[in-house]
Amino acid sequence: MLRRTLAIACAVAGLAGPALAQGSAPATLTAQSFSGGTTADLATLCGATGNEPVAIAAVAYCHGFLAGVGQLHTALTGASGPLRSPYCVPDPRPSISQVAANFVAWSRANPQHAGDSAAVGLTRFAHVQYPCAARPAASAPVDARIPAA
Repeated sequence: MLRRTLAIACAVAGLAGPALAQGSAPATLTAQSFSGGTTADLATLCGATGNEPVAIAAVAYCHGFLAGVGQLHTALTGASGPLRSPYCVPDPRPSISQVAANFVAWSRANPQHAGDSAAVGLTRFAHVQYPCAARPAASAPVDARIPAA
């Protein structure tokens, strides 16, 4: 089953075209959504709905991207990481589906970030969605480029 899903995702990412323009949110799901790399593209993938193979592949791509960025964040900002975090994941952690849905909503509300890279847009979202408790000035987030709103 996993092999079939991965095969479908690869086929969609590499070969799909206008046939993908069926029912998605917040924008039309196209082959560009899988390779564009922008915040808008990721929001489109994360907002895909339905049981069609392309929608399943889109959500799988979204969840994989979110997990990958999350793991990189942990590696860079964890106890032994070299950076301070621009966001703090709550305990208990939200499900990946909750994060995806909240990211889609944030993306719709912040279209000025649609052209940002997907990783930057996701970090901007997380900074707003999961703020850290007040810290002393010396512990402020390193990346001042990520605005609060």
